[in-house]
Amino acid sequence: MKISICSRSDIESLIKKNKIPKNSAIVSFADTPDDFIEFPKGCDVLSVAFYDIRPYTTVKEHYDKVLPEARKIAEYIIAKKNEDKDIICQCDYGQSRSAGLAAAILEKWGHQGITVFADYRYTPNQFVFNKVLAELNKLN
Repeated sequence: MKISICSRSDIESLIKKNKIPKNSAIVSFADTPDDFIEFPKGCDVLSVAFYDIRPYTTVKEHYDKVLPEARKIAEYIIAKKNEDKDIICQCDYGQSRSAGLAAAILEKWGHQGITVFADYRYTPNQFVFNKVLAELNKLN
């Protein structure tokens, strides 16, 4: 399973050129449902509305309420892994939410999440990383 991180402009360019890899599944983050990307029919996509918040901007009493879709994301990733699909993690800038998801997947299968954290191009979202990884561990 190959894991890719991309931005909104990257994925929109792939859509425009009809170059989305055939054997891929996409987790697409947007701030709100109104911001979801319109993917071509037949694309295997899970769209998730999640504003890119950080732990230090949220009171601890609200941590459990952040990213309730974590289980749904984990179930989707496991299903696509079982289908032998590559995963494209996409968010607006391809730096935070998508990087957090990619790090969680790489950590779960290969203990390589640190490679995303160590890459200066990314600032993985801690909520996405921790919550999705916890759900992946519970489910698999």
